[in-house]
Amino acid sequence: MRLYGTEQTTMDDKGRTAFPTRFRDAVQKIYEANGLVGAPPTLMLVPWFDDGCLRAYPLPVFERKVAQFEQALANESAFERGRNESWLVRALYGDAREITPDGAGRVLLVAEIREPARLEREVMWKGLLDCIEIWNPQIYREAMSLHAPTARGVLASYGPPPGPAAMAPVGPASPSTGSGEGP
Repeated sequence: MRLYGTEQTTMDDKGRTAFPTRFRDAVQKIYEANGLVGAPPTLMLVPWFDDGCLRAYPLPVFERKVAQFEQALANESAFERGRNESWLVRALYGDAREITPDGAGRVLLVAEIREPARLEREVMWKGLLDCIEIWNPQIYREAMSLHAPTARGVLASYGPPPGPAAMAPVGPASPSTGSGEGP
């Protein structure tokens, strides 16, 4: 199960916002696929440094990612760890917050974690395959306009998509000849 799409919600003065149904249902399916039938769809919320958003990982996905990270760091002690790795450890462990929807389907985004992402009244939820990003919509639009050319370049590096669309010419249409129509 992958997490796709975009939803926008509002946040109240206490930091509560609806956990969109599309994502809540998808996270529940991830839980079920991991043998956690009936468990509430808990997320681990982590600040995402460079992008200015939060990432919300379904708990089983987060635990796998942390295990991979810990395996990569297994040969280093805290005294040998580099500065960048130490900041990542702080974010993954020290700044992570577990959130579970309440009976009304809302989650609480505490001030300590929402302020660095500059979350205000409007909240944008974006599926990112194995996690959900939570953005201030204005910051997202600004970041997307800045990074769209790079994203297009990366996409182009993978070549045309498979199927009939790959055969269609790209670019301006050339004038038709021999049809007997037109001037």
